[in-house]
Amino acid sequence: MRCLEGRRQFVAEAPPPPRLLSEEKFAALSAVEQELDDEAHLDHHARLLVVAAYTVRHTVASGRRLVLLNRHAISTQHTAHSTGVSNEAR
Repeated sequence: MRCLEGRRQFVAEAPPPPRLLSEEKFAALSAVEQELDDEAHLDHHARLLVVAAYTVRHTVASGRRLVLLNRHAISTQHTAHSTGVSNEAR
């Protein structure tokens, strides 16, 4: 928002809150639907005037990227703990 008009529009905009599901209804959703619901909640909070700073949006976007990048990663510490073999014994 580099111009005054854009800032005024941003401040005047009130994003509607996302639907809030019960735990049972959320659990009944597919994994994709659960992820979309989580995204809607994150987007809503990122757009609220109180927390709608660039830093917050950047942090949320970075967090999403890290989750996607690390979704299938296997930690060596996790492997060592689950197998019972320590790094020192190797």
